[in-house]
Amino acid sequence: MIEIRNYNGRLLLQVDAKTLEGANLEGANLWGAILKDAYLEGAYLWGADLASAYLEGANLR
Repeated sequence: MIEIRNYNGRLLLQVDAKTLEGANLEGANLWGAILKDAYLEGAYLWGADLASAYLEGANLR
């Protein structure tokens, strides 16, 4: 299970998966999301709002 929460702890996304590899997050509002060590290889993030997101160690290849 993957949960992405913002800095206030509000649940933004919950997925029954181990990675978000190849996920289509086009236009997603992930403002303030905590994505530490996230595996997002091949994910489609066009137009996603990642303002203030925490991406330390994330694989965004």
